Amino acid sequence: MIDIHEAGIRPPALARSYKLRMAGIRRHRNYTVEELARALGKTTQTIRRWIKNGLPVLTDIRPGLIMGVDVIDYMASRKPTRQTCAPDECYCFRCRIPRPCAGGMAEFVPMTATTGDLRALCPHCSTLMHKRTSNAALSVLSALLDISFPQGVPTLSAPLPPSLNDHFKTGAKS
Repeated sequence: MIDIHEAGIRPPALARSYKLRMAGIRRHRNYTVEELARALGKTTQTIRRWIKNGLPVLTDIRPGLIMGVDVIDYMASRKPTRQTCAPDECYCFRCRIPRPCAGGMAEFVPMTATTGDLRALCPHCSTLMHKRTSNAALSVLSALLDISFPQGVPTLSAPLPPSLNDHFKTGAKS
């Protein structure tokens, strides 16, 4: 029998998205470690690590059973909370938290007719931070930040005339 992990083959349960896998967990059903691993597309070692980290298990009988409601609650408690940025903040991916713009300065680069990219430096790690904003929000942001509008690189408006290769003679001398 071929081991799917050694062959690099992903079983169908692993190929599904997280939301679809969690939708397959029934609230009123109980699961063994192997059944839960198969239902979520995880390994049994992952489920056992979750048990060590606080996933409740009914250990009165063998094999231990895990209630579906406990799995749903445990997964909801592990989900990180969404962080929102204040109007004068951008999310720094290196620091992994919203940070104010360094020096209170940012630049606005238009992307479409109604939105653009607000770019600023992180004051702690000097990483370039980005924040998608609308043109309508610029009036509020300009009261909080010093926003610059950089000019784009000029493009050629008309093609240049073709170069003349005058070092080649049209007539060949013999």
